[in-house]
Amino acid sequence: GINAEYMGVIKQFNLRVFCLMQVDEVVWQIIGHEHCSFRIKTPTQNFCRNDYNVTGLCNRSSCPLANSNYATVREKKGECYLYIKTVERTHTPRDMWEEIKLDKNYAKALEQIDQNLEFWPRYLIHKCKQRFTKLKQMHIRMRRLKLKGMPEIVQIKKKTERRDKIREQKAEIAAKIENVIENELLERLKQGTYGDIYLSLIHISEPTRQAEISYAVFCLKKKNLSSVI
Repeated sequence: GINAEYMGVIKQFNLRVFCLMQVDEVVWQIIGHEHCSFRIKTPTQNFCRNDYNVTGLCNRSSCPLANSNYATVREKKGECYLYIKTVERTHTPRDMWEEIKLDKNYAKALEQIDQNLEFWPRYLIHKCKQRFTKLKQMHIRMRRLKLKGMPEIVQIKKKTERRDKIREQKAEIAAKIENVIENELLERLKQGTYGDIYLSLIHISEPTRQAEISYAVFCLKKKNLSSVI
């Protein structure tokens, strides 16, 4: 009786796996041959932008959407994690991926991958190890560059620089016009064009003359403007 019940459970499980495999095939027929928002087409090969893709290539065995059983390695805040997706968690999208933190020691991390993917296809195990190796090499290079003190590369925004340059040129032109107007008014003031109204400002001591002259220029500008109106 126990063996019959056990065999029944196995049959149900195999039937469920077979159904999911059929669903995976249908998914790949849609996104593999029609449209996929993660696909990048090139003249030689198609690439995948999905963060969970273990190889970065767009094909049947590497697609994380068309495989109910899938595993990959990702980097987060300087740490490497093994992500595993199984058939039993397909009904809960929020908890679909199991996150396993890998050891910082390279050999121990490879042992963790072997232990957690013991009965998985060799292709997927090999690709996970390969991706983990590349991430470790990337971390080593980043650490070396940081210790060397390499200059930081900053993006040059040509549009912003061009806009600021035009603004500076306009400001310089406006400043020159203001200086010309001020000098012209001061010359007229010295020549007595406006009478004795502002003549006393010319004989003011140098520290206080600038503010007074500026006020006199402002008054003359205002007077000229009102006479024109």
